Amino acid sequence: MPTMAPPDIPSNLLGTIVHDALEELLTAHHPELRGRTWDATTIPVPVQRPTDDQIIRMTGACAERSAAEHGIRSRGTWRLLTLRALPFVQRSVDADWPTPESIVQVIATESRGVFYIPAGKDGEKVPVSFKADRIDRV
Repeated sequence: MPTMAPPDIPSNLLGTIVHDALEELLTAHHPELRGRTWDATTIPVPVQRPTDDQIIRMTGACAERSAAEHGIRSRGTWRLLTLRALPFVQRSVDADWPTPESIVQVIATESRGVFYIPAGKDGEKVPVSFKADRIDRV
């Protein structure tokens, strides 16, 4: 029986799928979080734990989209990618929302900012720019 070699899968594809699925799980019901401008007074958005069905569907949608973006068209590959990504997405969800009733206070996703750190005796402060996948109120 002839067999087919698996498609060439870019090494960063799995990480991209996990990242995108986690972002989509946050912003699906709260699109205002994506790229939100924020400061110390910004009121966070309470985000409930996604259901298992939402986790599976969102991971699958991100896997299908990412596979297509990388030119991977073989039938079923995105399903394989979904199965590979799901444990990582599930662990991240479990870490943030340990119970079905858990709420995460999210300020923004995919956001840029600057904070200042002391850098000398004269009280001089140095700016440090950053890009965060997610900013929470703790």
